[in-house]
Amino acid sequence: MTRLNSTLVRTSLPGVVVALVLWVITIVRWDAARYATQEMDALWQSAGIDHLRDDPLGTLSVLHIQPPGMNALFALDLAVTPGSHALILGLNLVVMLATIVLIVDVLRRWGAARIVATGAGVAYALLPSTVIYSQWVYSVSIIAFLCIAAIWGVSLFKTRPTAGAIVSSAAIALAVLIRPSFTVPLALVWIAFWAVVLLRRKGERYLGGVAGLVVIAAALVGVQVHYLTSFGLPAMSSWTGENLAKALQVSQSLNVTDAARNEIAASPCRAQMLDAYEEGALNRWDWQAFRGLPACAELPSLEARGVAAWDSPVKGSSTEGNFVYSERLVASREWTQMMTTIVRHDPWQLLRMAFTTDYGPRSSGLGLYLSPAEDYPFVQQIRDAHPLAIPLGLWSLLFAPLAWSLVIFGVVAAMLRKDRALRTSPVFWSAVALSTYHLGVNILLEYSENMRYRAEIDAVLLTAAALVIASIQRRVRT
Repeated sequence: MTRLNSTLVRTSLPGVVVALVLWVITIVRWDAARYATQEMDALWQSAGIDHLRDDPLGTLSVLHIQPPGMNALFALDLAVTPGSHALILGLNLVVMLATIVLIVDVLRRWGAARIVATGAGVAYALLPSTVIYSQWVYSVSIIAFLCIAAIWGVSLFKTRPTAGAIVSSAAIALAVLIRPSFTVPLALVWIAFWAVVLLRRKGERYLGGVAGLVVIAAALVGVQVHYLTSFGLPAMSSWTGENLAKALQVSQSLNVTDAARNEIAASPCRAQMLDAYEEGALNRWDWQAFRGLPACAELPSLEARGVAAWDSPVKGSSTEGNFVYSERLVASREWTQMMTTIVRHDPWQLLRMAFTTDYGPRSSGLGLYLSPAEDYPFVQQIRDAHPLAIPLGLWSLLFAPLAWSLVIFGVVAAMLRKDRALRTSPVFWSAVALSTYHLGVNILLEYSENMRYRAEIDAVLLTAAALVIASIQRRVRT
């Protein structure tokens, strides 16, 4: 074990040093604490500084726009380091460095050559988005860590089955509690798979691991039941309808069939919404404009709960709009119903958005997903402070297309039985499965922020690509 740890340190150190040096240079070149304070109030996904500081538990209990994880982290940071935000910035630094270590360790455990494992760690550190997103007070770096931790748990399974299954499942479960694109069904399928694998080993020593998996699944289901009973939501976000409305309209892929119009016409409120939406007169998240529609004004409001985040249209003493406000949930339900009807009658519009638009395939959901992850307006200040963001821009531009090309090549080689090492590797297939899930969900249900979303899976995608390179290198040597 000592020798393994020593090897891991030597193999991962170059990537860790590169990332740490770039992180330090970047953070001294801009005011991260000030921007963190601004973002905690301005981010739509945040319940707001006043609400999270003054009544954290109450605020989390009425949070319907997002899973509770990120706002819980904001509340903890505001309680411990409210001025410097050292807790959340420090956590992002730690998970960024830990992500590099886990990439390297997964490859070493698989049997990749040291140069491949070390190179993968350095390659991840040199992606500008790695450092940039670690200094933005959001969940990107944390999700990237949890995703690679899920794959690391798979690599651990061979020698420590119970620990591997629990680590992998817990990582996916935590991702579900932070990012709505990671869903409860995904986690339950993931957990169930490992529970079956452990049960097939037919040893009493594995029953504890199965019990642990049951606890993780039960906790997730419990949180989901809260969203269902408190807000009527089958997912941990009320923004499904608004997100679809934005994505399809901005991508110019929206198609409302006659059948959809007829069904929507049965609801006076949704009928008026559709007219205003198509005319560009109804912003998806504007609850006041929604209530300005005569039929929608007649919908009953939700009862006050004595929690400021639920009862107030603004975030405490600030003038920022509060997206947890109960009136927004009323509107969100109607948006979800309307957009579900539209998409159900023509699901192909999701594929048109994903693969081509009126602007061409480069502006499709997939095109944005494969573009440089740091091409996102809310991290512009951090990108400007990153010392190598411009010279490393070519690497950032090439990374995703190159990585996916390698992964596809590896999948084909494995399926044609030309690459036994990959074909029989649960690490490779779990990395491919998680990367494919992430790609599918984001290009089919999202649009304009896809480059930012992809940064969440870059570590897993890079690991899968590196496994293909390691397999090719092994075959060449033999």
